[in-house]
Amino acid sequence: MKSLMDTNAQKPWHLRMLFVSGRISLDLAHTGGPGPYQKFERLHTADDLSAWLATSPLLLNDCIVTSTDLKRAYALRWAIWKATNARRIGEVPAREDIQLLNDFALVAPLTPSLDLNAKEVTWRHPATAKAALSTIARDAIDVLAHHSTKPVQQCNNPSCPLLFVDDSHAGKRRWCSMERCGTIMKVAKYRSNKRGGSNEYS
Repeated sequence: MKSLMDTNAQKPWHLRMLFVSGRISLDLAHTGGPGPYQKFERLHTADDLSAWLATSPLLLNDCIVTSTDLKRAYALRWAIWKATNARRIGEVPAREDIQLLNDFALVAPLTPSLDLNAKEVTWRHPATAKAALSTIARDAIDVLAHHSTKPVQQCNNPSCPLLFVDDSHAGKRRWCSMERCGTIMKVAKYRSNKRGGSNEYS
C-alpha cells in the first residue's frame, strides 16, 4: 500500500501537514527527518517552519524563523523521534537525545497571555522560534516521562509510521486518526471479507 504521507505530498501545503498525534512534539517529529525519512520532508525552508508553527496547534502567527532556527528544529525533531520510538519499544532513549531535549527546554518557552475578557489565550509578543522549540521540547519531555501511563504507540496501518499518545479511556487506540488510517483499514477489512478472505487488522 502506498504511504499516506507520500499521497499527501500532492495536496496543498496546509493539507499536507499532519496534526493527528494530539501532542505538538510528535507532530514535529512527523515532518520528516534524515535518511529514509527525507521523502517525508515538509520543512524545506525557514518559511516552511514558520508556516508550520502558524498552522500547528500552537497557532503561532508572525513568528520569524531563521535558517539557524530551522537547523535547530531538525536536531530537536530527530531527537524526539528517536527517543519516543525507543520508549515505545521498551528501550531507554539514548543519553545524547535526552540531553538535547533538556538543553532545548532550558530556553524560556512561549508565554501565554489571557485577554481582558478572560476568553482567549494568545502568545505574548515577540514570540521567537527558540521559545517555540523550547515549548515543543518540554512537551516531548512530558510525553516521555508519562509513557508508563500514556504510552506512545505507532499506527496499526502497516503503511503509516505515525506515532500518537494513547490517552484513550480504555487504552486501546489503534490508529493515528480514525478519519485517516482507521477508515482505510476498515474498508480494507470489508473488501477482504467480501472476497471471502481474512484480514489480520480486524
